[in-house]
Amino acid sequence: LNRVEIIGYQTQPVTVRRTPNGTSVTDLNVVVPYSFESAKGEKIQGKSFHTVTVWGSMADVAGQYVKPGSQLYLSGRLQTDSWDDEATKEKKTKTKIVAMDLIMLDPKDGQREAPAGATPILSYLNRAEVIGNVTREVEMRTTVSGQNVVTIGVATNEKWKDKVSGETKERVERAL
Repeated sequence: LNRVEIIGYQTQPVTVRRTPNGTSVTDLNVVVPYSFESAKGEKIQGKSFHTVTVWGSMADVAGQYVKPGSQLYLSGRLQTDSWDDEATKEKKTKTKIVAMDLIMLDPKDGQREAPAGATPILSYLNRAEVIGNVTREVEMRTTVSGQNVVTIGVATNEKWKDKVSGETKERVERAL
């Protein structure tokens, strides 16, 4: 299982590109505000930023209707891309979300103010579910503020039959 669901706001204009075979693709840049109460009772607020790659007709719809500030529900899977940095020769990685679902939460005529006292919908969803195999030793460390942090490497496998060739394909995704 490799599934992510978020509700957030698009941060910049959407530009749709075409692959050499004509498939539409775009990267959405989505911010998800969050807040929680610390162990000491302090209210902590922040934002997480996510790159979401959208393919095909969903990318065309995003290019036409999604604007900076648009409120979106997105679900998909985590994917980590790796490459060698040309300048530093270092191995780089970036984890993004590959969208399977996109729902625009704003009405077609634009955003409206929430009713007085309403809980913002954004406080309800920022979830990732990953079920897979542990890929390395579990690493535990303590932050300068005394919080314990655990890092676990997990790999998921996905198998599918290629529509063109008919052969079985497999993708392994490694996440921290």
